[in-house]
Amino acid sequence: MGLENSFKRAYDELISSFIELENDLTTNFNDELLLNLYFEELKKVAKYKAIVYLKYNEEEDRYIIIKESGYDKGLKQRRKKIIVDGIIKWAARLGKPFILTGDEYIKTHIILPVISQNVLVGAFLLDTNFDEDFFDQNKTRILQIISNRISIAFENRELYKNLEKRNHKLRALKNYLDTVIVNMTDGILVIDEKSKIVVFNKEMEQTLNYNKKNFIGKKFIDTPFALDFKEKIANLIIRAESTKFLMGELDYPHESGELIPFGYHIKKIKEDINFTGTLIVLRNLRETKELLELKRIDKLKDEFVSMVSHELRTPLTSIKAYAETLLDMAEEDSVEQNFLSIINEESDRLNRLINDILDLSKIEAGKMEFIYEKNDINEVVEKAVKNMKSYAETKNIKIEHLLDYKMEKILFDKDRILQVLLNLINNAIKFSFDGDTLVLRTSETDKDYISIEVEDHGTGIDKENAEVIFEKFKQIQNVLTRDVGGTGLGLPICKRIIEEHYGKIWVESEKNKKTIFKILLPIVK
Repeated sequence: MGLENSFKRAYDELISSFIELENDLTTNFNDELLLNLYFEELKKVAKYKAIVYLKYNEEEDRYIIIKESGYDKGLKQRRKKIIVDGIIKWAARLGKPFILTGDEYIKTHIILPVISQNVLVGAFLLDTNFDEDFFDQNKTRILQIISNRISIAFENRELYKNLEKRNHKLRALKNYLDTVIVNMTDGILVIDEKSKIVVFNKEMEQTLNYNKKNFIGKKFIDTPFALDFKEKIANLIIRAESTKFLMGELDYPHESGELIPFGYHIKKIKEDINFTGTLIVLRNLRETKELLELKRIDKLKDEFVSMVSHELRTPLTSIKAYAETLLDMAEEDSVEQNFLSIINEESDRLNRLINDILDLSKIEAGKMEFIYEKNDINEVVEKAVKNMKSYAETKNIKIEHLLDYKMEKILFDKDRILQVLLNLINNAIKFSFDGDTLVLRTSETDKDYISIEVEDHGTGIDKENAEVIFEKFKQIQNVLTRDVGGTGLGLPICKRIIEEHYGKIWVESEKNKKTIFKILLPIVK
């Protein structure tokens, strides 16, 4: 009877201790601290000399030491033998405490398996100086209880960890959704089942110039929205109850007096068969309508350019033909010949302008075709120089070319790059002085690009104007002046053609000293 009372007291104390441990598990996942607590409780019962917790690795089928206490060199050797001989594995699989007789140095080894969800997760190994008789039926039962309680504690611990992970994922998902809603480009408004606003995102604030503090938690009817807008939305919410969702457009009377066009998407939120709120998505159509209008205007512009170009070309062809015919008949150095020469030259200039406008329109509309083939850039440079030679001679200008003939062929559109070079050489001749020399160079700058340079020693360009010359219809005063003619579209077209080749073009210039137009084309073999 005394033994039973003693056992009952020990059992009650043990259960009380483990309940405290399990309560700690709900808030504490510190492995080191928890194992310390287990070691202390097991010390009270088994009075061990040394203890170790071994975690079982199922994939590698081996035990890993997680925490140990009290081991000297001799005990470590004995522990290693027990593990290597497979005794721990065999005893742990029994699913209950196992007492193993030791030797004179250590009398007993106790193996306590730790099982979670019917899976072996580890084992405690206790080394004691007591013989087997010390561990009578009562102590063995207590050890069994300890083993079961530790297993339950480990199982609860894993459940708590999994629950915490799930909660963490849910919090992360909520934060992510909150961020998405806040940063959406559409206005989001959510009204709960009590007609109170629970979501009023950033886009709603910015579009309507409201502060969400004046909306969150308030009934929809009491918000600062315009009365007409509130009535329309209220009617739409009622209609949405009988359909999956509503879509349409409405205007919001802004406080500035402007009517803001919105596209709306309204959907009732359901849980089972009950409505729990309303989701309202408002898309600002002002920019969309402006974009559609711009596209319409752009299309009209293209049609206009095409029509005008066609209508101008026909009379220009006739004017040029008559001018050339009359020039052949006119007397040398006569007033008639001078007037007819001007007509002929201006016809050519207008024709170039029409061609440039059409080319730029095609490039901007993405309709210009580019034929990429393997070509030798030096051959294109030489052809450009040959084509411009006679024009250069009329102004007493020489053209030199310093070309790197070791470069391999690369992919580019030969005709378009020729067009660029002809334009640059033509400009260089126009703005050079009598007797000057133009220099064209090619080289391979590195493994990624080849370089083309067109250098002249003419009027030059101010640094602040170096970028402006690549804009449409820009002719810098006192630099690209109309005294030498030009459409103001040649360099913008050059820039777009080079960009279509994923290349670069820029100008480096010193006033009245020299100007170098530089082109980089990517080496694509």
